[in-house]
Amino acid sequence: MAYIALDVEATGLDIHKNEMVSVGAVDIETGKRFYVECKPDNFDSIDDQALKVNGFTIEQLRNIKSTKKEALEALISFLAGFDEPIIVGYYVSFDVAMLYAAAEATGIDIGSLPKKCIDDAEIVVKEFYHKSRVIPQNAVIKRGGQDYVRASQALTVLLNMENEPKPHNALNGAIYSGEIFSRIVMHKPLGSSTSPNKEIPQTVNGVDISVWDYLRNCREVASEYKSKFDSNII
Repeated sequence: MAYIALDVEATGLDIHKNEMVSVGAVDIETGKRFYVECKPDNFDSIDDQALKVNGFTIEQLRNIKSTKKEALEALISFLAGFDEPIIVGYYVSFDVAMLYAAAEATGIDIGSLPKKCIDDAEIVVKEFYHKSRVIPQNAVIKRGGQDYVRASQALTVLLNMENEPKPHNALNGAIYSGEIFSRIVMHKPLGSSTSPNKEIPQTVNGVDISVWDYLRNCREVASEYKSKFDSNII
């Protein structure tokens, strides 16, 4: 069993019309990395705000050579090198949804994608909720335009880690998600383990670790998780 942190950057947040443009992944045990970019099909649907987040320009996107299908095939090949890979990500329902949308659009069998995922955002909210008195009061951790934890440098304070690497891209996003998961769940920095973890802890310091089954329809994935997560925002 392997935990693979993953991040997807896209042309916007609407899984019905936007597309993924890059995928980054990192093996939480060894630190092995993967990164691929892919050219979108529909440039008319690109959200300017999305470009501010992922750092791409229109010109850069037009110059990407790899297609979505090629990018997905490369990701599937990378994941095939791990035993029962479980995807870890921050608000992972978005990443899952984009992967499923790309698979559906390109005719790739979604059975090739991992079957389980764990969401860092849920863990972070629960962990910080129990330690809220430790957190400074003047800043925000954000993802997808939402405030998840209303506290300054909360990850740095509680996990003794750096802020997300710059520039923001899918690989750095995956590394950051992997670091969060590794420090909260595994109690060690990303890639520092000398032996593989065989089991998922059911709880960490009293915080439940939820493992989500992938659903076949990407829209159901996003809808079901968003509803449950929203109810847990502090």
